[in-house]
Amino acid sequence: LGYQRRVVITAGICERKGREDFISVFKYSDWTLMCNFKINTDDMDSSKVINDAILVCDTHLVPQYFVYDFEGSCLTKVVLYQNKLGVKCLSVSSSEQFAALGCYDGKCKLLNSVTWSVLKEWKHTAEAATKNTIIYVEEPSESGSRFKIKEGTENVDLPYVKANHDDPYLLVGIGLAEFSTSGRYLATRCDATPSVVWVWDKQDLSLISLLIHKAPGV
Repeated sequence: LGYQRRVVITAGICERKGREDFISVFKYSDWTLMCNFKINTDDMDSSKVINDAILVCDTHLVPQYFVYDFEGSCLTKVVLYQNKLGVKCLSVSSSEQFAALGCYDGKCKLLNSVTWSVLKEWKHTAEAATKNTIIYVEEPSESGSRFKIKEGTENVDLPYVKANHDDPYLLVGIGLAEFSTSGRYLATRCDATPSVVWVWDKQDLSLISLLIHKAPGV
């Protein structure tokens, strides 16, 4: 689940018992169980320790997340939207000030760890590119692959893939979200365009770069 550095506490185990989800909180120094509590998810999918709290995302079928303190009190519950699939991936910045939720609605949602609200939603469409966006397009050559640089104002053809009807959810939503070491940048992948990496600048909340590969590689 995660590790909280400043208070030396580990929220160590998530478990499901009798169709209910529970979290156990341990003291890191001697692994003493400090608390075990039930959470209000239908079927928890993912969770992370961030600052002095635990961020919990519900099952893919329910678009909501919860925040609990280490004593088991629910600090907030947020329903992202209605009648759609929920969160597909979860990532936390190194500073633990922000979290990113990759969702099945094709957007990545940036949360802050003070109010736990959504600061920004990023759509993964060609219209997200601005004049400040640098686009790298991989092109094959005799000496090997190379990247051609385009400006964000140029027309960009994103390489969409056809949906797999045997698994219709495979190519839907944001399947990857990872912060840079500094926490300033966030790289995402929309599974409908699996050969494209989107790089967002958290400082001005914009798309700073697109890396368009010939084939999926992440």
